[in-house]
Amino acid sequence: MAAGVILLAGNARFTEEILLLKLPNGVEANTENLRVAQALRRLTTENAVVGVVWAGVIPYHSERRAVDFLGKSDRYVAQLPPDLSGATGWAG
Repeated sequence: MAAGVILLAGNARFTEEILLLKLPNGVEANTENLRVAQALRRLTTENAVVGVVWAGVIPYHSERRAVDFLGKSDRYVAQLPPDLSGATGWAG
């Protein structure tokens, strides 16, 4: 019982999303990315390469090879150890 109350209290701000009264955060952006992906698939050939800063929806749904400009999906970058120095943080 107590665990249920704690769980509900901790998620109170998401009540509208849980009850499907409001779309979850990010749906609008992903909907727009889906539109872009569909347009890219129609307007480009299968050999096209698209550049993205938000990898995911656009490369997947456009069915085109993508280059992630931020490097977060890059095989080499993904294998690097994390930079824990703080020198590249928002305040660094």
